[in-house]
This record gives sequence, structure tokens and C-alpha cells, in this order.
Amino acid sequence: MIRLFFTACLLAAATLSMAQETDLTDLLNIGLVMPREQKGIDAAQLGKLETKIMSILTKNGISSQGVADGIVCYPVAEIYDEKEANTGMANILMIDMNITLFVRQVDEKAIFTSTTVRTQGSGRDRNAAINSAIGNLKPDDRRWVEFTSVAKKKIAEYYARMCPTLIAQAKQYAATNDTERAIARLMNIPKEVPCYQQAEKEVTAVYRQHVDRICAKALQQAKASLAANDYSHALYQLGLIDPASKCYNDVNALISEAGRATDEQFKREWEMRVKIYNDQVELEKYRWKTLGEIAAAYWRSQQYDYKVVVIK
Repeated sequence: MIRLFFTACLLAAATLSMAQETDLTDLLNIGLVMPREQKGIDAAQLGKLETKIMSILTKNGISSQGVADGIVCYPVAEIYDEKEANTGMANILMIDMNITLFVRQVDEKAIFTSTTVRTQGSGRDRNAAINSAIGNLKPDDRRWVEFTSVAKKKIAEYYARMCPTLIAQAKQYAATNDTERAIARLMNIPKEVPCYQQAEKEVTAVYRQHVDRICAKALQQAKASLAANDYSHALYQLGLIDPASKCYNDVNALISEAGRATDEQFKREWEMRVKIYNDQVELEKYRWKTLGEIAAAYWRSQQYDYKVVVIK
């Protein structure tokens, strides 16, 4: 049994989006899980491996920066051979490694897919050889392409099966004003599944509930920040208040009241924000970006510590 730690709780932008631009919003989301430790590999090398795996997944259409209802990807790195070679000038250590990636649903203990790729590296010492082996993993290797293709199919099937349950859970969270959790749940549902439009409708409704819930607090904090000449924080708080929220008129009143007291940078940035609000296309992009940030903040606040039985 290998004890694994959930390293990536950032949703970047989130899967459920209108996808106005091609970025991580178009990718299926899963959680990337890294070992706390792996025999023969130190923490810095695990960090390099994590970065490499994120690159592999992203290149092949999966965002590894999210939490997808217990769907995780985790690696097992195994050094199975190392030997010295004399080049005539210096001894070089050569290392052979197997990198196995698993995608599974943790709660159901179901492995969706797995694959093993052999990699080799060399260097003047063991650390350099291991770093070389990790660096030699190629994101466009056909084995990764096949692996991620199967993973995406299995993940889509999972969401198609679980979608009514996930939407019902989100409604329950929203009913108790746990809007951040509801948004985070809905934002993971990919557009490939039949209930996507329903999830899209629900997250829009929850968003409106959310902005109404937080607007009074954000407005109060913005007032305090303006009074303290903390314009950056004031702008951040005002940015949390959507034009559709019930207290948005108070925002305009506050800006007018602040008037000349604000600095030029604050005025410029607020004017840019107003332009976005007045452009329906840009406003829609802004709202989906905000939804992604809400979900990201929620997942960052969660602590995950999975025990995964590795099946070889």
C-alpha cells in the first residue's frame, strides 16, 4: 500500500464552461495524486515527475489540476536497473525506470485504466540520472495517447451515470447556502455527457444565489478598504459583486462617493471592469472565469489524503 497525497487542488478554470476560448476549460478534469515518498526517489524528483505528468495529461486533453468527484490519476515510479558505464573520461550512471499511471475512482475502488512506460536516463550521479529519465518522458508518446483516450472515455461514462446524483447533491448544497461547494460540484461535469445543459443551467442559478449572498459582505469590505486607501483590495472586493446581484447599485453609489479620493490606477481598472460589464460577451466570459475561481478556492480549502492500493 502506498500512501498518496493530493497535490493539485486548483481547478484552473473548470470543465463546465461555455468554452469561449481554447484552454483548460475544454479539458476533462481529474485530480493528480503524488506519492508522499517513493523508494529511491527524493521529493525534488517527485516534483519533476508531477510536472511531467501534468504536461502529459494536458497535452492529451485532460486537466490534471482539478478534483473530479474522486477521480484521480496517480503514478508509481520503479527503478528496476542501474549500472555504471565508463565513457573514457568519467563514469556515467545509467538508470532504467518504469512509470505506471493509473486512473481510478477512489470511492468505488474502480481502476478505469493504467499503462506503464519505460524510460532511461544517465548522469554523473544518481540524482542526475533519475532527473534525466524523468525528462526523457515524451508527452506525445503513443502509449500516453492511448492511455488518456481510454481514460477520457471512462470518465465520460462515469459522469453520464452519476450526473443526476451530482446535480441532486449540488441542489442540496445550494439549499443550505453552501454555494461554493455546489458550484465546485457542478463545474466538474464535462460537456460530453447528456446532462451537461442541465448542469449548466443549475450552476448559473447557483451563481446568482451566490453573488446575492456575498454582495453585502463584499461591499462592506470594499468600503473599509477604500477608507484605508487600500485600492487594490477594494477593487478585488468590488469585483466579487456581479452586475446582476441585488446590491450592485450600491457599488455605483460607493464609487461615486469615493470620487477624487481614489488613485488613478484604481479609476482606470474600475473603468475597464465597467466596460466588461457593459459587453455581454465579455461579461459572460468574466462570469465563467469567476465560477472557475470559486470552484478553485473551494477545492484548495479541502484536505485530501488517499490510501490507494496499487495493483500490479
